[in-house]
Amino acid sequence: MSLCQSDIHSCGACCGILNFRLSHDSIWEIIRERSSEFSGLTRQDWPAFRQRREQAEKNVPRIDPETYICPFLGFISRTKIGCLIHPEITGDSLSQNFSFYGAGICQAYNCPNKEADEERKIENLFKDISCDSLEYSSLAGDHQFMRQEWKDIKKACRLKLGNMLFYTTSFETVLNESRSREIQNLAVNLGKDHLSGSGLDN
Repeated sequence: MSLCQSDIHSCGACCGILNFRLSHDSIWEIIRERSSEFSGLTRQDWPAFRQRREQAEKNVPRIDPETYICPFLGFISRTKIGCLIHPEITGDSLSQNFSFYGAGICQAYNCPNKEADEERKIENLFKDISCDSLEYSSLAGDHQFMRQEWKDIKKACRLKLGNMLFYTTSFETVLNESRSREIQNLAVNLGKDHLSGSGLDN
Protein backbone atom coordinates (compact mmCIF):
# COMPACT_ATOMS: atom_id res chain seq x y z
CA MET A 1 0.00 0.00 0.00
CA SER A 2 1.02 3.63 -0.44
CA LEU A 3 -0.25 7.12 0.27
CA CYS A 4 -1.83 7.11 -3.21
CA GLN A 5 -3.69 3.85 -2.70
CA SER A 6 -4.22 2.90 0.93
CA ASP A 7 -6.03 -0.28 1.91
CA ILE A 8 -9.29 1.62 2.47
CA HIS A 9 -9.28 4.89 0.53
CA SER A 10 -7.29 6.40 -2.32
CA CYS A 11 -6.19 9.81 -3.54
CA GLY A 12 -7.23 11.34 -6.86
CA ALA A 13 -5.89 14.84 -6.30
CA CYS A 14 -3.26 14.70 -9.05
CA CYS A 15 -6.03 13.92 -11.57
CA GLY A 16 -7.61 17.30 -10.77
CA ILE A 17 -10.87 16.01 -9.28
CA LEU A 18 -10.71 18.45 -6.35
CA ASN A 19 -10.47 21.39 -8.73
CA PHE A 20 -14.24 21.26 -9.21
CA ARG A 21 -15.94 24.05 -7.28
CA LEU A 22 -18.72 21.71 -6.21
CA SER A 23 -20.14 20.11 -3.11
CA HIS A 24 -18.83 16.78 -1.90
CA ASP A 25 -21.95 14.98 -3.16
CA SER A 26 -21.83 16.67 -6.57
CA ILE A 27 -18.24 15.57 -7.15
CA TRP A 28 -19.21 12.02 -6.24
CA GLU A 29 -22.04 12.17 -8.77
CA ILE A 30 -19.58 13.09 -11.54
CA ILE A 31 -17.31 10.20 -10.54
CA ARG A 32 -20.26 7.79 -10.60
CA GLU A 33 -21.34 9.06 -14.05
CA ARG A 34 -17.84 8.63 -15.46
CA SER A 35 -17.44 5.15 -14.02
CA SER A 36 -20.81 3.97 -15.30
CA GLU A 37 -20.17 5.38 -18.78
CA PHE A 38 -16.67 3.90 -18.95
CA SER A 39 -17.76 0.42 -17.88
CA GLY A 40 -17.70 -2.02 -20.78
CA LEU A 41 -15.82 0.27 -23.16
CA THR A 42 -13.02 -1.04 -25.34
CA ARG A 43 -9.74 0.73 -26.02
CA GLN A 44 -11.15 2.02 -29.31
CA ASP A 45 -13.89 3.80 -27.36
CA TRP A 46 -11.56 5.68 -25.01
CA PRO A 47 -10.91 8.76 -27.21
CA ALA A 48 -14.65 9.31 -27.71
CA PHE A 49 -15.26 8.79 -23.98
CA ARG A 50 -12.69 11.45 -23.13
CA GLN A 51 -14.24 13.90 -25.61
CA ARG A 52 -17.76 13.30 -24.30
CA ARG A 53 -16.76 13.75 -20.67
CA GLU A 54 -14.66 16.84 -21.36
CA GLN A 55 -17.63 18.36 -23.18
CA ALA A 56 -20.09 17.35 -20.44
CA GLU A 57 -17.87 18.82 -17.70
CA LYS A 58 -16.50 21.91 -19.44
CA ASN A 59 -18.97 24.33 -17.83
CA VAL A 60 -18.75 22.86 -14.34
CA PRO A 61 -17.35 25.57 -12.00
CA ARG A 62 -13.66 25.24 -11.20
CA ILE A 63 -11.40 26.63 -8.52
CA ASP A 64 -8.70 27.28 -11.11
CA PRO A 65 -9.91 27.41 -14.75
CA GLU A 66 -6.40 26.65 -16.03
CA THR A 67 -5.98 23.37 -14.13
CA TYR A 68 -7.03 20.32 -16.14
CA ILE A 69 -9.42 17.75 -14.69
CA CYS A 70 -8.90 14.30 -16.18
CA PRO A 71 -12.15 12.44 -17.00
CA PHE A 72 -10.41 9.07 -16.68
CA LEU A 73 -10.58 9.24 -12.88
CA GLY A 74 -13.30 6.91 -11.65
CA PHE A 75 -14.07 4.00 -9.33
CA ILE A 76 -11.44 1.25 -9.38
CA SER A 77 -13.09 -0.56 -6.46
CA ARG A 78 -16.16 -0.08 -4.28
CA THR A 79 -14.51 2.57 -2.10
CA LYS A 80 -11.43 3.66 -4.03
CA ILE A 81 -10.95 6.03 -6.96
CA GLY A 82 -8.11 6.01 -9.45
CA CYS A 83 -7.07 6.10 -13.09
CA LEU A 84 -9.37 3.92 -15.18
CA ILE A 85 -6.62 3.47 -17.79
CA HIS A 86 -3.69 2.98 -15.41
CA PRO A 87 -1.19 0.31 -16.54
CA GLU A 88 -1.94 -1.78 -13.46
CA ILE A 89 -5.52 -2.06 -14.74
CA THR A 90 -4.91 -2.28 -18.49
CA GLY A 91 -1.63 -4.23 -18.52
CA ASP A 92 -0.28 -1.71 -21.03
CA SER A 93 2.47 0.67 -19.88
CA LEU A 94 1.39 3.25 -22.47
CA SER A 95 -2.38 3.13 -21.95
CA GLN A 96 -2.38 6.55 -20.27
CA ASN A 97 -1.40 8.10 -23.60
CA PHE A 98 -5.14 8.33 -24.19
CA SER A 99 -5.23 10.98 -21.47
CA PHE A 100 -4.44 14.69 -21.84
CA TYR A 101 -1.05 14.50 -20.08
CA GLY A 102 0.02 11.15 -21.48
CA ALA A 103 1.76 8.21 -19.86
CA GLY A 104 5.11 9.99 -19.48
CA ILE A 105 3.80 12.81 -17.30
CA CYS A 106 1.24 10.74 -15.38
CA GLN A 107 3.75 8.10 -14.38
CA ALA A 108 6.64 10.47 -13.71
CA TYR A 109 4.73 12.78 -11.37
CA ASN A 110 5.58 12.34 -7.69
CA CYS A 111 3.28 14.00 -5.17
CA PRO A 112 5.31 15.89 -2.52
CA ASN A 113 3.30 14.20 0.24
CA LYS A 114 4.07 10.78 -1.22
CA GLU A 115 7.76 11.60 -1.03
CA ALA A 116 7.58 12.81 2.57
CA ASP A 117 9.70 11.01 5.14
CA GLU A 118 6.59 10.53 7.28
CA GLU A 119 4.52 9.01 4.45
CA ARG A 120 3.36 5.96 6.42
CA LYS A 121 2.43 8.04 9.46
CA ILE A 122 0.58 10.51 7.26
CA GLU A 123 -1.30 7.69 5.50
CA ASN A 124 -2.48 6.18 8.79
CA LEU A 125 -3.56 9.59 10.08
CA PHE A 126 -5.57 10.34 6.94
CA LYS A 127 -7.27 6.94 6.99
CA ASP A 128 -8.27 7.52 10.59
CA ILE A 129 -9.82 10.93 9.90
CA SER A 130 -11.32 10.71 6.40
CA CYS A 131 -14.66 9.08 5.67
CA ASP A 132 -14.20 8.41 1.96
CA SER A 133 -11.73 8.79 -0.90
CA LEU A 134 -12.65 12.41 -1.62
CA GLU A 135 -11.89 13.47 1.93
CA TYR A 136 -8.76 11.34 1.84
CA SER A 137 -7.73 13.10 -1.41
CA SER A 138 -8.28 16.50 0.16
CA LEU A 139 -5.73 15.60 2.83
CA ALA A 140 -3.29 13.38 0.96
CA GLY A 141 -2.98 15.69 -2.05
CA ASP A 142 -2.47 18.94 -0.15
CA HIS A 143 1.25 19.15 0.49
CA GLN A 144 1.14 22.84 1.43
CA PHE A 145 -1.26 22.06 4.26
CA MET A 146 0.84 19.16 5.51
CA ARG A 147 4.05 21.21 5.43
CA GLN A 148 2.66 23.37 8.23
CA GLU A 149 3.78 22.34 11.71
CA TRP A 150 0.32 22.11 13.24
CA LYS A 151 0.18 21.82 17.02
CA ASP A 152 -2.87 19.58 16.72
CA ILE A 153 -2.77 17.96 13.29
CA LYS A 154 -5.97 15.96 13.79
CA LYS A 155 -7.92 19.08 14.71
CA ALA A 156 -6.50 20.92 11.70
CA CYS A 157 -7.45 18.07 9.36
CA ARG A 158 -11.00 17.83 10.71
CA LEU A 159 -11.51 21.59 10.42
CA LYS A 160 -10.16 21.50 6.89
CA LEU A 161 -12.63 18.79 5.91
CA GLY A 162 -15.52 20.37 7.78
CA ASN A 163 -15.08 23.64 5.93
CA MET A 164 -14.32 22.08 2.52
CA LEU A 165 -11.01 23.92 2.58
CA PHE A 166 -8.22 23.40 0.03
CA TYR A 167 -10.21 21.23 -2.35
CA THR A 168 -7.46 21.64 -4.88
CA THR A 169 -4.98 19.52 -6.77
CA SER A 170 -1.32 19.02 -5.99
CA PHE A 171 -0.43 20.04 -9.56
CA GLU A 172 -1.41 23.63 -8.85
CA THR A 173 1.17 26.40 -8.74
CA VAL A 174 -0.88 29.47 -9.64
CA LEU A 175 -2.89 29.39 -6.42
CA ASN A 176 0.05 29.55 -4.03
CA GLU A 177 -0.71 33.09 -2.89
CA SER A 178 -4.40 32.45 -2.21
CA ARG A 179 -3.58 29.06 -0.64
CA SER A 180 -1.28 30.82 1.82
CA ARG A 181 -4.14 33.10 2.83
CA GLU A 182 -6.45 30.11 3.30
CA ILE A 183 -3.92 28.38 5.53
CA GLN A 184 -3.63 31.53 7.61
CA ASN A 185 -7.43 31.67 7.92
CA LEU A 186 -7.40 28.09 9.14
CA ALA A 187 -4.71 29.02 11.64
CA VAL A 188 -6.94 31.80 12.98
CA ASN A 189 -9.78 29.32 13.46
CA LEU A 190 -7.48 27.00 15.37
CA GLY A 191 -6.06 29.75 17.57
CA LYS A 192 -2.93 31.86 17.55
CA ASP A 193 -0.63 29.13 18.83
CA HIS A 194 -1.53 26.59 16.16
CA LEU A 195 2.10 25.91 15.26
CA SER A 196 4.64 24.08 17.35
CA GLY A 197 7.21 21.51 16.34
CA SER A 198 6.02 18.70 14.10
CA GLY A 199 2.23 18.34 14.06
CA LEU A 200 2.68 14.70 13.06
CA ASP A 201 3.84 13.92 16.57
CA ASN A 202 0.35 14.49 18.00
